[in-house]
Amino acid sequence: MHPVIAFLERPRSVFLRRALFQVHLWVGVLSALYLIIVSVTGAALMFRIHLQRAVHPDLFVESVGDLAEPVTVLERVRDAYPVGRVSGVDAPTTDRPTYLAYVTAGDQFQTILADRVSGAVLGELPEHSVVRTLQDLHFDLLAGRTGRVVNGVGGFCLLLLCLTGLVIWWPGRSNWRSGFTIDWARPLVDARRHAVARPLAAPALRQPTVKTTSPNANSHKAFR
Repeated sequence: MHPVIAFLERPRSVFLRRALFQVHLWVGVLSALYLIIVSVTGAALMFRIHLQRAVHPDLFVESVGDLAEPVTVLERVRDAYPVGRVSGVDAPTTDRPTYLAYVTAGDQFQTILADRVSGAVLGELPEHSVVRTLQDLHFDLLAGRTGRVVNGVGGFCLLLLCLTGLVIWWPGRSNWRSGFTIDWARPLVDARRHAVARPLAAPALRQPTVKTTSPNANSHKAFR
């Protein structure tokens, strides 16, 4: 029987599937700590604005009045930072009631907050803070360029887990429905539930994996 046909009909009898199972198992074991770190820090950064508002309430003052024009904010920021170059201005949002501007000067990158009504500069986020540490841990693993390389390797490992997991999950053409069936009578921590989650989680994990391996080493700075 042709190997492809054998895999489609009786996947457990194919050597490649057994080999990929070992790859999936050991890559998962070796990558577990990395995945925990990026998952926990990534989840925490979803609330970064709320953390910043709690720590620096003076930088997130919600003024009442008509929204200032972006040009006005740009001029105020340029006046306050004549040496730097303004690389972007973000309008206020529901969670962040102030304008957000980015100023670069050489190797320095500053995140500026400006009043939503007057456009006046309220201040800048500190270089060293809880949120910045979380970002550096999430994007660079607190190791600068070396950390970004490791993060790229970790992203590749995650992609490998997704691809090998899909191959391992395939139950065979005659039993394909069982691949989407969960036996709720089995224990909570059960290999079968993990198997059912594979095809559902793989598409969702593809995008963050691609972003993790992105060659743009400085893209995370604007994340502040």
